[in-house]
Parts: sequence; structure tokens; C-alpha cells
Amino acid sequence: RQPLNQAKLFPFQYAPENLDGSTAHIFSHTDLLIRLQHPVLLMDEDRLEDMQGFFVLFTYFLDEAFTHIFSQIRMSKNNRFLIVLLGNHRVTPWQLYEVFFQFLKLHLINVVVLLYRADSVHAYDCHPFGKNVSLADIWHMSTKRFEKGVDLYDEMSKMKNMHGFKIKCLTKNKPPDSVLYMADNDWVSSGLGVNLLREIYQKMNFTPDIIFPQPDSPHNVDRFGYDISPNMNSLIIGALTIREVDLAFGVFSHLLYQSATTEFSTSAAEECFTFAVPAHAGRPPSIWSDFINEFRPMVWFLLGVTFVVNVFVWYLATKWQLSKDSRILSSHLGEDRKRILVSTTQGNGDTGNSGHYASLGLADNAIESAYRNPLHHLKGFLEHLRRQVKINISHMRWKKPDERVVFRNNRRTKLNQLVSNAQTLLACRSRNPRITSKDSSEDSKITLEQVIFFEIALTLGIPMLNKVGNRWLMRFLVIQYVFFCLITSQAYLGSLGSFMTYPDEKGQINTPEELYDRNLKLTGVLQSKRILERAFSKQEILKKLSKRYKFYSGYYDDLMLDIHHGRNTSTFATSRFLQFYINNNHILKNNPDSIYLFPKCTVTSYSSPFLFQKGSPFIDPINKILHRIIESGITKKWYESSTPRKMVSKRDPVHRLDLSQILGVFVILLMLLGISMVVFLLELVTHSYYKRNEKNNL
Repeated sequence: RQPLNQAKLFPFQYAPENLDGSTAHIFSHTDLLIRLQHPVLLMDEDRLEDMQGFFVLFTYFLDEAFTHIFSQIRMSKNNRFLIVLLGNHRVTPWQLYEVFFQFLKLHLINVVVLLYRADSVHAYDCHPFGKNVSLADIWHMSTKRFEKGVDLYDEMSKMKNMHGFKIKCLTKNKPPDSVLYMADNDWVSSGLGVNLLREIYQKMNFTPDIIFPQPDSPHNVDRFGYDISPNMNSLIIGALTIREVDLAFGVFSHLLYQSATTEFSTSAAEECFTFAVPAHAGRPPSIWSDFINEFRPMVWFLLGVTFVVNVFVWYLATKWQLSKDSRILSSHLGEDRKRILVSTTQGNGDTGNSGHYASLGLADNAIESAYRNPLHHLKGFLEHLRRQVKINISHMRWKKPDERVVFRNNRRTKLNQLVSNAQTLLACRSRNPRITSKDSSEDSKITLEQVIFFEIALTLGIPMLNKVGNRWLMRFLVIQYVFFCLITSQAYLGSLGSFMTYPDEKGQINTPEELYDRNLKLTGVLQSKRILERAFSKQEILKKLSKRYKFYSGYYDDLMLDIHHGRNTSTFATSRFLQFYINNNHILKNNPDSIYLFPKCTVTSYSSPFLFQKGSPFIDPINKILHRIIESGITKKWYESSTPRKMVSKRDPVHRLDLSQILGVFVILLMLLGISMVVFLLELVTHSYYKRNEKNNL
């Protein structure tokens, strides 16, 4: 028993399950310490700063003086407070409410007051927002039991209905997620944060007292209520820490407002931070990129592998087919027929008349070329040969009279053998269509270049003479490849055709690396720079850009106009925020293509619509309501309805075909034409050289 200023606290560690209605009992002061059944530590008030748990205060007087002790305790929603009033005092309900109100100013509502009576102990709790102090339960000393056994620390029941109590709500305006400002003597409100506050205060029945941050420097508030003061986040965190306000609403990025003294509500959205740069400020793309980028690199790799594999498969299959054809032809003609052909062209040892044979057109190359030619060419050649022999014999001069008769008889015999051999070949080919006219060893050769050119022609759909055979094996190989080429070529042509009709934007900056290389001035609010500084641990380029970042002291409308006019300026913020200012500017609305936003998020961060002091009693009730709203899909609807859409240019959307779109094709055409001309000139030079050498040899 001691005066109030010498009262001690008895905190002890506890588990959460020890705080329900069945175990958090209230005892008389005589056996309280015995019945706690936990290690009890007698603490001096100077050591309370880092303590949290279950706190018991023994006092003789209800006074405001003890509140300075509890103000030193670290805030936690798990803290519980028990005040044991010693002595037999008569206390009015109003005096009890004053005690609870002192705790309420510290945002502490889990408080129970014990009053000693003759044979019992009365436990009082309070619904502080309704000014309702009630006798919650009675401990009877005779039975050693509670009369009702209710949960004295039921926080949700105390926050369920706040009876219109005024709650100080600090607003954080950031279009389009939270917009609240005065215009023409009327409040303008929109956005996810404002809608959620309206839903929650109606559900919990409290009256929001809206408070705007008051920076030390003059306000830089634009027409949408957005304040770009550099110390805005520290003002909000500080107001919550010193309990100037009960909660803050708006949009609070987890990367920016993380603090040891504050706590976020349930996250309701994800912020996408990106860059805004002048349009067409990047390097012009390569003339080949439009044609190569139609397919991804992996697709091009697979197409190349397919092409190479087909070349070697067709080459080996064609070689096998031609060698098989040569064996079939040899079996039908017989070796004797081939020897007759060879002996016919060599003159059968008649060296004296070999010159006459040559003059008659029976040279080796003539006969062999006749057999290599198609069927109708071979017939025509034989008829021409008969006529040529008759003409040449009639014009010859003979030394002896009987020499003409001998030559004519020999020549007739050899010519008949040649005709018979040709007729046999024609008959074999008519009986067996598989036999081709390629009967020599040279004809069974096919080069790799022929196969490559044939596959290129087939891929591009160009008609070309089939040099790789027409057997069933090759037909099946060609059929599957034709079907493959049909799909891939049409996909490529369709994509390329759409590009030619509606080309992509040229010369845009799409990555932070390109932005850094272009050496654009990076500026904006100080909060965006802190986002870059906290995110550069994952991307080294963001560290370089954060060093270049400069604080902009004007309005965001002016900053967006600087980017619109192409003044070597860029900024960093959320894509929704940037698009909102583009859509709501009368100059930018008519020229939406003058500012380019990165299509991908550079930094992503979760954001919460509410921010509380750590341990605030509003955390659990508001989070419970938020969970229900999020699960119902209402927040998604509000978020999408407030998302600004990209403006469509009022200019003609039809693009005329520009030479730069097909410049690569012209480069290929001119390059190959130049190579063709060089090859043609070389062929002329070599042809004239060999022709001159042939004349000299003759």
C-alpha cells in the first residue's frame, strides 16, 4: 500500500491463448499474485519502453497522473491492462470513464478496472467510443467463480459500434487512387482510398474528421489536391507516431511508408512504377529488326535447325535414289548394249575413218547427250542423225571407187546398232516408268547446292525444277515439309502484313538502360527518388538513375508539359498517376502520343489504403471489413473504374507505307544485284579466255 506516484507495474510474459474468457480471470487483490501462476517481475517505470504484455497497476486513487507511465509502453495490439483499485472507495461511473478516456487518448482500449466490494470484486470495462462504462462481471469470493464468465478483453465488441464518435483521419491525396479536395465550395472525392473510407465509417458508425498534412514549407498543392512537399511521408508517419491522428487513408506504398512505429492495413492493390519520356526519344531501330522480330529467337532457331536437318536428309535420300536408278537401268540394258554404244562412238578400231565419223556428228559427247536428254529429244536426235549421214556421205570425196561402198556399208551397220540400242532403251523406259534417262555415272551425281536451292524455293513457294527425285520416299518428305512451310510462312506473312499496315512506334525508349544511355534529365517528387533508392538492390541501373534524379518543386502539370515539348526531361512515378495527368491536361489530351510510358513495370510494390500507428485498436476491425470487401470483388471494380485509359489520338490511324519499313528488302535486292553483276562479268572474262585458248590449240 503506497501512494500512486510510487506504484509499480507487474508485467509478465503470456501466450495469446491465456487471454480468452476462460483464463483471463480477475481476482481479489489479496490472492491476485498467487492466482496469476506466471513468473512475476517487479518493474520500475524507467524500464517500460521495450516491454509489452499483460500489465497490472495497483493504486488507491483514480487519477490522470498514472497515464504518463503507460505512455512509455511500446504500442502493441496484444497489450492488456488491469487496474486494481485498492480500498473501499465509492467511485462514480463518470470517474471510471475518465480513467478509460485517458487510456483511449493513448489508443488503448483493452483496459479493465477492478473495484473491491464487501464480498466480491467488480470488473468494469468500457466501450469508450460510446461513453458507456458497464459492470462486465463479478468475482464472488465465496464461490471463487465469475458470475458471467464473459471475455473482458473482447476488442471487436468495443469497436463494432462507435456511436458516431469523431475519428481523426489524415488524408494522403494521390490521383487517381485517392482524390479529396475542395472545389467551388464543394468536396470532390474519388478513388479507391476514399471509397474504402466511406464504406468503413458507415460500417463502424464513426464520424471521420478529415485532416490534411501541414508541411513546414508552403503548400505545393495542385488542382487535384496533390501535395508534392518533399517531407510528406515523414509528416504522415510522425502524426501517427505521436498520436495526433487515429489513422491515415489514401494510398501508401510499402516501399515508402515502412516504419517501426506504423503498420499497414491489408493490401488492396499493387503499384506499378514506370518512366515517362518524350515520344520517339530513343535510338532508331535497325532496318532488319522489323523483319526479324516477327518471330522470337527460339522460333528462328527451331526453323534453322529444321532447314539444316531437311537439307542433309534430302541429300542422302536423293543420292540413294539415284544410285538405285542407275542399277535398275544397267540391269535392263545389259552390259553388251552399253559396250555397243561405247564401241560405236569410238569407231571400233577403224582409225582410218575416225575423222569421217567425227564429221558425221557421231562424237562421244553427242551420243551421251542424246541419251541424257528426255524421251522426245532422243527421238528427234535419231531422225536428225539419219538425215545428216546421208548428206555428209553424198558430199564426201573418195580416193578409190570402192572406198565409198565399204564406208557406207560399215556406217550403215554401226548406225543400225545405235538405233537398235536407242530403241531398246525407249522400250525399257516405256515398260518401266521408274527408269530414267540418267544412265551414266555423271548423271547419278547431285550437289548439295541443288538440294539447298530446292529447299529454299520450296520454303518461299517459288516454282523450281525438282532436282531431288520423285520417288515415294521423297514425296512423303516433301509433303510434310510443304505443310510445315505453309503454316510458318503464312504466320510470318500475316504478322509482317499487319506490321506494314499498322507499324509499331519507332525509336521509343523501353528500358532503364536506354534511358540512362540517352542522358535524359530525370526529375519528379522526392518520394519517387526514395522508391528508386530502395529498389536498386535488385537492379544496378536504378542506382545510377537515382543519382541523376532531381527534385521538382513545381506542379506535375508543368512537368508533363515539359516532357510533351521534348525538353530532354523524364519522370518516374506510377503508371496510373502519370496517365491521369495526361488525360486531364487539355494540351496533352489532344496529343496523347507525345508522351511515352514504359509498357512494363520497372518497380512493383504493394500498397495499402490505410496506415495506423503500431498497436492501434483500429487495425483488426478495419482489416476484417477490408477482407470482406476484397473477397466480394468491390475493390477490384473500384480500382478498374478509377484506372485512367490511354487516350487515342484524333489523327488518322491509317499509316502510309514508308520506305523505312521495307528498306531492308531494297538493301538485300541491291546487294544481290551487285553480286550478280560481278559474277556475270567474271563469267564473260573466263569464257573469252577459254575460247581464245581453244582457237590457239586448233
